[in-house]
Amino acid sequence: MNKKIGISALQILLTLCCLIITLDTVPSIAMAAEAEADQGLTLAEITVTARRREENSQTVPIAIDVISAQALQENNVLTFEGLQYLVPSMTAYTGLARDQIDLSIRGQGANASGIPGVIAYLNEVPIPDFGGDLVGGPGLFFDLQNIQVLKGPQGTLFGRNSVGGAVLLETARPTNDFGGHLQVTYGNYNDEELDGAINLPIISDVLLTRVAINGQVRDGFTFIQSEPGHPDGIDGDNLDHWSVRGTITFRPADNFQNDTIATFQKYTSHGSPQILTDADPNGLFATAYPGYYALFLQQQALGVRTALPVNVAYVDEGDNLLLSDVARWDLSDSLTFKNIVGFDAATETYAKDSDNTIFPIAAIPSTPYEQTIRQITEEAQVLGKSFAGHLNWMVGAFYLDQAPPRNFEVATEEIFGFEDDNESRNGAMSRALFTQGTYDLSAVLPGVSVTGGVRYTWDHRSQDGSGGAFGSVCTAPQTNCGAIITALDENSKALTWTASLDDQVTPGTLLYLTSRRGYRAGGYNAPGQPAFSPEYVTDVEIGIKSDWKAGEVPIRTNADLFYQNYTDIQNTEAIVNEIELTSLTTNAAAARIMGAEFEALAQLSKNFQLGVNFDYLDFDYTRLLPGAQNAQNNEELLASRTFGRPPWKYGVNGRYQLPLGGQIGQIAVRANWNWQAATTTDVFNAADGARPSGRVDAYGLLNVSADWNNVYGHGFDVSLFASNVTNKVYSIGGGGSAYTQIGYANGMYGDPRSYGIRLRYRFGAEAR
Repeated sequence: MNKKIGISALQILLTLCCLIITLDTVPSIAMAAEAEADQGLTLAEITVTARRREENSQTVPIAIDVISAQALQENNVLTFEGLQYLVPSMTAYTGLARDQIDLSIRGQGANASGIPGVIAYLNEVPIPDFGGDLVGGPGLFFDLQNIQVLKGPQGTLFGRNSVGGAVLLETARPTNDFGGHLQVTYGNYNDEELDGAINLPIISDVLLTRVAINGQVRDGFTFIQSEPGHPDGIDGDNLDHWSVRGTITFRPADNFQNDTIATFQKYTSHGSPQILTDADPNGLFATAYPGYYALFLQQQALGVRTALPVNVAYVDEGDNLLLSDVARWDLSDSLTFKNIVGFDAATETYAKDSDNTIFPIAAIPSTPYEQTIRQITEEAQVLGKSFAGHLNWMVGAFYLDQAPPRNFEVATEEIFGFEDDNESRNGAMSRALFTQGTYDLSAVLPGVSVTGGVRYTWDHRSQDGSGGAFGSVCTAPQTNCGAIITALDENSKALTWTASLDDQVTPGTLLYLTSRRGYRAGGYNAPGQPAFSPEYVTDVEIGIKSDWKAGEVPIRTNADLFYQNYTDIQNTEAIVNEIELTSLTTNAAAARIMGAEFEALAQLSKNFQLGVNFDYLDFDYTRLLPGAQNAQNNEELLASRTFGRPPWKYGVNGRYQLPLGGQIGQIAVRANWNWQAATTTDVFNAADGARPSGRVDAYGLLNVSADWNNVYGHGFDVSLFASNVTNKVYSIGGGGSAYTQIGYANGMYGDPRSYGIRLRYRFGAEAR
């Protein structure tokens, strides 16, 4: 019964979408006549903080995408995975668990060094990572002002160096008016969601508060036929998370403001089973366990939404407390002091069956592995204006400390029936000094500005622990598990910079040329192996941002070309030693990355807005260094060019608002289609790109929504939404081990078609 009702609602939604587009075809064709009736059409100005001060995004000389809270809601974007389809050159993929997300921008993402290529920030505080995977899981995208995606190396103004870019999440701040909203959602897979916020001014203009909540419970869409504790099966890929956020704004004087924001998340699930996607009948696994290949054939018959019985109970859960305090003191009209303090305490626990069968071949980890992180950051900035306001400048200092946990974290692995316990404690520290300035040369060259900035960073990474002896058993906080205690650490330092020249050719058109240098810190290998050095990215970007009109139709077009010189690339080689899989990271190559991005948005009529986006990425190695150990590693290295780097992406989106009277409310329909080319799923499996073990096929996703806001002027909103309308089966990650060496591969798959209804009640100031 539920299925029939859901399909009927989806059909109605699609029919409505098609009808609305059809209704607008005639006025779109008759653009000249429409323009006369719609004098004064405009596109909204977007404010960004890409240079740590508020500016119009169309005047900042770097590529930026800004997604508003409204766009996130209308596109049903709840996670970083969904965000990637709205941002050219950005991808999100996962390897160990669905909630462990790696971000990539312009081909720069996480690598085996464990240092992310893209850093995410919440209220200007960097969100930490577990070996390159963002902490926090689901439940972060709520009560936001917007999300800003900065592309290219961000090695000057932002707290941690990043070779790919930065993603800035800004939460809603308290206002001086009482108001808020309460929203409930129900969808297929018994999806139940709750979202709400209330704005409470305590002392007008002086002490303001805001509290927001968010939660979701949803059944899973992948059935695990059997696992320990659930012999009759259990649904994987389920959701159960909740979050709360509190914000206090204190403004005792006109020249001082302090924002304190606390966010707490908690999530748990049955885990995300990895599906066995390929097996070699003559491989190591199939040879050791003759029934392994037969199980692979069974999995092929089951499809990707049903997983084989496994001998490990999947777990994927965690919690995260994020605190930030942002103080701003305007010392004068031309001098400001800003201080940002951050604290993050996160715990993540997971277990998975890596071989995806009932055989005790590979379970990493085989029992719940809990890892924790405690991060403190401090950043002080002085912002000023000099030379009659022609020079905007900033100087600052940044400090990050991820202290090793008090107790060792114990990971139990089961390899070919043997248990191996490894214990470790990881720590990191980063310190930096930076300065940047923009000088307006308009007095000499009208519309021309020049920007320059430098940053010097000192990074330290450490690890101590033990393990590697099969049959050893650890009990935290024990410090000797039958193997030698090891202590590893590595220091890195680098000078990074940015330089740009821009010309405001007309009030609506900016031309710019930008070059930046970013770096990723070095690290260590296993005891007895040499450390690896930092890698560097130096880019050049040329772009144009323009707001213009075709007749009376306002159009915004942003386009850029970029080139990256990528040197001392950190690459990891998989090594099989007897029955143990290990790895070695070396500086193995140099490469160049070229690409192009284009985005356009047109307000075709008073009610119809149409947008398109496109990006192209070409990655090629220019040199193989001695760190490319052997012919097989060279092959994998060369074949990994598309790992997390789809060479083509494009999207089309449209929004139509029905021309109804104000008493009825506002009814709008939105649809977006986003497509990306084929890529590889796992750098280890990349050499098998012709096989399922080494590729993600090209795919496109269609999302639609219909919103009726302010129903008859009573502050009620009703939304229907559908994501992945065509029920496309697509991979979001994969891996495990090298197919050529071990003989198997696996993968995880994206969400199937989902649809539902949202009801929102707005009160107070939000209802106006």
